[in-house]
Amino acid sequence: MQDYGSAWEFLRLPSLTDQIYIRQQRIRSLQENEVRKIDEGWKISEFIRIINYSIWALIQIEKGIV
Repeated sequence: MQDYGSAWEFLRLPSLTDQIYIRQQRIRSLQENEVRKIDEGWKISEFIRIINYSIWALIQIEKGIV
């Protein structure tokens, strides 16, 4: 809630699954490209985002919002 507020309540399930896919693709590309101009600190933050989106999707399914 601190980072996103209540905005997650208005995301539809397809939008959440799209975000999970985008984050997964980003992790894959960062893992495959060893050369980086800056250290992005991507490891933990990208996985946390995937977990957040997954939890939001489960909450929406449980509430019957989808």
